[in-house]
Amino acid sequence: MASSVVRGQVAEPQYSEASPKFARSVVETDKIPARCVLFFDHTAAISGGEIALSNLLHHLDPRKVRAIVVLGEDGPLVDGIRPAADVHLLLLGSSIAKQKKDLLGVRSLFRVKDVFYLVKYVFRLMRFMHANKVEIIHTNSLKADIIGGVAGLLSMRRVVWHVRDRIEDDYLPGAVVRVFRFLCRIIPHYVIANSAASSARRTC
Repeated sequence: MASSVVRGQVAEPQYSEASPKFARSVVETDKIPARCVLFFDHTAAISGGEIALSNLLHHLDPRKVRAIVVLGEDGPLVDGIRPAADVHLLLLGSSIAKQKKDLLGVRSLFRVKDVFYLVKYVFRLMRFMHANKVEIIHTNSLKADIIGGVAGLLSMRRVVWHVRDRIEDDYLPGAVVRVFRFLCRIIPHYVIANSAASSARRTC
């Protein structure tokens, strides 16, 4: 058995396949039940983020992850990911699901009708998470980050934000940037960024 140090941290002990400890660790790992992870996206349209989500789902190990997908609308993404996950539709109102991010602003953030609708939707998502014993929620878009993030936070579940957009004033309205950066400090336990431009440091 050997161990190594990587950047000041002790790595996991390395066992040879002939080692009894290696065999025992494999058996014990196989006994660990798969963790239930909910992947949430507000859209089922095909774009870069949704293609990446589909690729991720198709490469997960079902022995370790029980993948459930909740989408805010029906669309071509559904058939593409159904072989890899248990897919559910929890439909968002079109005024929210179809709202373009570059048209968001203070008025759209605080429209009373939409706020009440989103509160109801968050509680529907929370009930779904409890019923399906979800342990982790992974959100796949800016809208999903906020809606799913709030549901995960209130449900006391681990929240993973997958940020694929630049959270900058030259890309999004200033009000949206400020609100998103504030929420980034209190909602997600982990933030995944797909580029340096959308990195957690620049987002939060």
